[in-house]
Amino acid sequence: MRLVHLILIAGVAGYFLAPRLHEARASLRTLRNVGSFWLAVALAAELLSLLAFALGTRTLLPADGGQPRLWRIVRIDLSTVALSHVVPAGSAAGTALGYRLLSTAGVRPTEAGFAKVSQSLLSGVILQLLLWSALAVSIPLHGSSPAYLSATVAGAVVVVAITIVGLLLVRHTAALQRAVGRLVGLLPRLSGQAAGRVVGEVAEQLRLLLRSPRRMASASLWVAANWAFDALCLWCCLRAFGYGPAYDTLMVAFGLASMLSSLPVTPSGLGVVEGALVPTLVGLGAPATAAVLGVLAWRLFNFWLPIPLGATAYLTLPPSSQAQPSPHDAVA
Repeated sequence: MRLVHLILIAGVAGYFLAPRLHEARASLRTLRNVGSFWLAVALAAELLSLLAFALGTRTLLPADGGQPRLWRIVRIDLSTVALSHVVPAGSAAGTALGYRLLSTAGVRPTEAGFAKVSQSLLSGVILQLLLWSALAVSIPLHGSSPAYLSATVAGAVVVVAITIVGLLLVRHTAALQRAVGRLVGLLPRLSGQAAGRVVGEVAEQLRLLLRSPRRMASASLWVAANWAFDALCLWCCLRAFGYGPAYDTLMVAFGLASMLSSLPVTPSGLGVVEGALVPTLVGLGAPATAAVLGVLAWRLFNFWLPIPLGATAYLTLPPSSQAQPSPHDAVA
């Protein structure tokens, strides 16, 4: 399986990036004029993005549920981000690891699972809102394209699906518990009754979150800050090579690339994101040289940097915080 994954990653990366390699070679001459100041700001922006992610996790954890210290949450979230960058379908793997680490750090399992899942869902919704705001500006200026339409439709489906699930959890909890219980009961070695209880507990956590507008607004703010600092990192990387895109150009390209990174093809969209982001920026007016080098620099901070940081963070967690089996894992 490892060999298959490596071949798949190499094939996808080669398919998307091979047409741009000649541009990358031509761009090497511009490295001597790189704006070091903007790269330093890009690094700071990416670190702030990771911090905002951890602050969002802390906000979604109930204060009375054995909430770990912020520094511990930062290390847990760095571990989950690192894992999501090294395995296909990494978002699911990272969410699962975050649940395990938070549970063994003293957070009640249901609250840990709710915090990580709700953070992922909220992150997806806010990304769509940011992308739609950029498309609303970009389409009148640059015209539409099939990619824009596809992104809009896919985003609308995601938002509607999340809204429907939320309404079912809040207003039709009993019916949803019965349906999930029957469905899970058909699977071997899983308890339908336990799954129903988990649905009820998650519904209660969602009601508590919705009853606290301040907590909900704070969580949304930190999730938006996570995306905003990551987009700022991309802008600074492009600016370091002489191109400063407008808001609509930046957010359209960034939003489309971020959506592609969640596809379970390669870890965090490795190869796919780079291969799609460069031509998107060029199509929106960016010089090819700045687009190639700026995107590669951004992926250095956005994709590669969290891997050693997360590995180090995991190794520095207390032994009790490292992933141990939990009786709730089968249901989760």
